[in-house]
Amino acid sequence: MDFKKFMTTDAGWGMFCLRIVTGIIFIGHGLPKFGWIGDRTLAGTAGFLESIGVPMPMAGAFLVAFFETFGGAFLVIGLMACSLALMFEGAGKASLDRKLTS
Repeated sequence: MDFKKFMTTDAGWGMFCLRIVTGIIFIGHGLPKFGWIGDRTLAGTAGFLESIGVPMPMAGAFLVAFFETFGGAFLVIGLMACSLALMFEGAGKASLDRKLTS
């Protein structure tokens, strides 16, 4: 398996712009959870996760904030773009499945 393929992307300008915008959106949603922007906190995110029945809500809140913030930054700079896209897609699908079944 070629590890370099997972670390880089050779997509065109359209995918480049989409990657930048998506990364900025994820960063914008991750930073408030750490309390760096706005008035949201990890405790608030953990409270929400607990209300929908997620086990270990504080650990989950930290992971969500971490992956949104740093995953978004990695998307912007193009580091591990394919791997991150798969991870974000999986998280979105899991969230949608949970919403449809509750």
